[in-house]
Amino acid sequence: MQLVSHAHHCYQATRYQELGTILPRLTTAARTFVDEAPPSDRRNALRLLCSVEVVGAKLATKIGHGSAAWKSATRAREAAQLADDRYAMAAATYQLVCAALKTGRSELAERLSGESLAKISDRSPQSLTWRGALTLIGDHRRPTE
Repeated sequence: MQLVSHAHHCYQATRYQELGTILPRLTTAARTFVDEAPPSDRRNALRLLCSVEVVGAKLATKIGHGSAAWKSATRAREAAQLADDRYAMAAATYQLVCAALKTGRSELAERLSGESLAKISDRSPQSLTWRGALTLIGDHRRPTE
């Protein structure tokens, strides 16, 4: 988990080269963890894999590789679904929306964000955070005043 946090920190600190160096090894380790986790740890392993794929999608989007971003975000979303974690699902969907926008699929981006918003209805701080992020990115075509 510490290396996953480090990967996210590298992204936030714009240390993309360092992230690109550690990401393949981290992705392999996370996938192995999912494959080998005992049933009691499987959900946490899937959450970890989702987080790794999210940071991979972020990096791919940032450096302009829309199709790679889409693939990583799709894998993140699959892991989140298997983990039955709605916040991980929101994070993965956010990255899918970013990848869709990067590849010129704005209608798909809007649909994905809307579908995800419909699944987050409570008023917890985490829900409000994801609702705000998905609303803002999904409503990208609204003119500013």
